[in-house]
This record gives sequence, structure tokens and C-alpha cells, in this order.
Amino acid sequence: MAVMVTNIWTPNSSGAVPQLTENLVISRDAMRKDGFTADVMALLPGGGGVQGEMALVMEFDDWAAYAAGVTNGPSPAFSEAQASLKYSDSTPVRSTSWMELPGMETPYSVLPKGVAMTSYSKIAAGKAAEAIARVSKSKDIMERLGGTIRLMVSNMSNPAGMIIFGMYYEDAAAMAAFGDKLNNDAEWQEHWNDASSFGVNEIVRQSGWQIVD
Repeated sequence: MAVMVTNIWTPNSSGAVPQLTENLVISRDAMRKDGFTADVMALLPGGGGVQGEMALVMEFDDWAAYAAGVTNGPSPAFSEAQASLKYSDSTPVRSTSWMELPGMETPYSVLPKGVAMTSYSKIAAGKAAEAIARVSKSKDIMERLGGTIRLMVSNMSNPAGMIIFGMYYEDAAAMAAFGDKLNNDAEWQEHWNDASSFGVNEIVRQSGWQIVD
């Protein structure tokens, strides 16, 4: 049951993006050197956020591994890398921890590392079971159509009570092709247009990301 931590940054100006990218890639590479799993993601043009927005994502096997990372503090290579970073004129805007649900796990190793589409929804009070059932059905339909889906719920987030639904693709072309599959699938259309979802979980943001090499 993996735990994922996302740290989102936004540039204060368009000229800040190259240095922000360099800083996050240096940080990612240092984490990997010390044995951690980490990725950098950049918002696609028109990707549903502040243009130039970027994310540094860490993956832990479980809560015990996350707790060990918190307890041990910054790893040696990461600490050294942080000291070398240059000012990027960027702002960290939110940090969130996510956990997979038992029985709905999708291993990190099988996720395509090209493009990720993320849908964030807020769970209505008292509707957690219904919300999880609904997004679980979405996952089942998409996987039937050949998609690679990751479903997680927030542990620490602002706002609280969030679901992240991640759709992973080899590249943008694969993303577009899968969108066509969804649009032409009767079960998906019926599920997507089901009015009973109102008041259960509200989608508050949908974003498209490129996973940086």
C-alpha cells in the first residue's frame, strides 16, 4: 500500500521556469542516489493550473517507510544538493500525502513514465464509502479499456478529504488515443453521466503533467 508525497511549486515569473526545473531535477537525482523513488512533473500547456507549475513527487512502500524518512531527515546526497541550488523565483504552494486503498493498488513499477492526468475530487461529508465506490468503478472501466490507473486518498491535505485519480500514459499521443476510447465506450458514458454522483464527490481540479526525464 504505497504512500505518495507531492510537493507543488509555481514560478513567480515565466523566466523562473528553467531554474525551477533545474533545481527540482537536481533534488530528484539526489533522492534517487540515496535510494528513494522520486519524479519531477511539469504541467502541460493548458494543463489545468498555473503555467509553469511543477511537482516533486516521492514514493514510499508504506507508512512505515514514510515514517522512517521523516524520522531520519534529509538524506546525505539530498542535503548536499540543496546547498548547491540557485534561487528560482518560485513558490512552494502545497504539499500533500496520499495513500493507496487496500485492494486497489497499482505498483509504481508498472506506471508509464510519460504523461499523467490527475483528477482531484473532494469527498462530501458522510459520503466517503459512496465516493470510493464511484472512483473504484471508474478505475475498473478504464483498466478494462487498457488504461493504467492509480487511485489514492489524502492523509494530510488542504483541503482535507481528497481523492486523487491518476491516469498514466507513455506519451501525449497515447493519452489522446485513450480519451477517444472513453468517449466511445457506452459503460463509461453511462457511469460519467450518472446523476447519483452529485453530492458524493466533487471534482475540484483536473491537471495534465509531463513526467520529466
